[in-house]
Amino acid sequence: MNRRSRRPSQRYVKHQQAGYLLSGIAVLVVVGFVVFVARPWQSAEERKQEGVNRILAKVNATSEQVEEPENPDEMRLIPLNFTLFGSEGFIKIASSKLLATNRREVELVGKLRELQAMLDRSDPQSELAKLEQQAGATPLEVSDAFFEVLQACKQAYRVSEGGVDCTLGPVRDFWSFDPQKRRIALRAELEQGLTLVGDEKLVLDAAAKTALLQQAGMKLDVSMIAHALAFRLADAFLSEAGYKDFLMFLGNDAYVRGDRGGTGWQIKLYHPRRAWKGFASLKPALRTMSVTGDYEHMFETKRRRIHPTLDPRTGQPTQTLQQITVQADDPVLAQAFGVGAFVHGAEWAFQQVEKHPGLEFVLHDKQGTMRMSEGMKTMLILEGEKNTRQMEPSQAPVEEAGQNPEATPTEDASSKQTETP
Repeated sequence: MNRRSRRPSQRYVKHQQAGYLLSGIAVLVVVGFVVFVARPWQSAEERKQEGVNRILAKVNATSEQVEEPENPDEMRLIPLNFTLFGSEGFIKIASSKLLATNRREVELVGKLRELQAMLDRSDPQSELAKLEQQAGATPLEVSDAFFEVLQACKQAYRVSEGGVDCTLGPVRDFWSFDPQKRRIALRAELEQGLTLVGDEKLVLDAAAKTALLQQAGMKLDVSMIAHALAFRLADAFLSEAGYKDFLMFLGNDAYVRGDRGGTGWQIKLYHPRRAWKGFASLKPALRTMSVTGDYEHMFETKRRRIHPTLDPRTGQPTQTLQQITVQADDPVLAQAFGVGAFVHGAEWAFQQVEKHPGLEFVLHDKQGTMRMSEGMKTMLILEGEKNTRQMEPSQAPVEEAGQNPEATPTEDASSKQTETP
């Protein structure tokens, strides 16, 4: 008896065809990932170089499309944006050398990335990680660049009278200021971490170019001078390339050379408790402007404000100032002095300013009262004085860099949490 063969339904056929189609797409995705992303036949260094070459090609193509100014000596502002050490940054170069500067952009950002990679603890091959791995053992021979970083740590410690201590790493690890996983260090953790802290435990040998962390478990924390290190590198690079008129911002800090083609650089300063309100404009007379505030990455408990500027003596966030803006030619001096003032207080800053000719500052103390050094009075144009004081020369444009991008009014309950001893 012949049985009638059953033909599959149209719905089954369509589902089968859709399955074949999805399988084909999945295969193409996997093949594309292997060919264009993973590229197992290339080393990590080759892939990195290929990426740099693509960026260079784009820069060169952009440069060729840019029209040369009719006047070859015409001054232009050439912007460069980047992210470094978790902070947004930009550089504005006042120059008529447009094409040459565009080609230098990739080189400069590459140098800054190398600095960041050298200080990346998460990379076991970085110099910082290797020094920590050898803590408590034998001295490690380091590169000239990394040795200069460690020397800057020593300088910052001296300038701040212990306010900046680059051996604070074990203590900082107990804190978290990430909005998604905030954490307050426990008292027992801080007591444990502080046993590994001490500038004298970081031993440098300039002749042999070696460094040693004397105790096992010691870790470095260069976050308090990281921007200063970037400014030093960028200044050396751009100056060697022939560019001596530029403004560099990284987070809340700035570095200035030149006078913006004759119009003068000018920077707006924001109030530490009212992020939307500028309280003054600064005409930098010195190269570095460093801002330290208790509002960055901060959150509040019922008792106090928690922020990343820690006192190396206690491991706790400082409670002395709301904000300080420091002007000095040396970036490390400016940044370290600001942190030192947060650790030791306003009176310390006024006593210490005499020891550093050329250094000036304006601060808001714990109560919000604004005070400043004598020299800073000639650099600031307060908001209420703009109608009575001339901005020379020729009403210089104000750079609207984010002095206080994360300040939150103290009554904002979303930033508060319960503190556990």
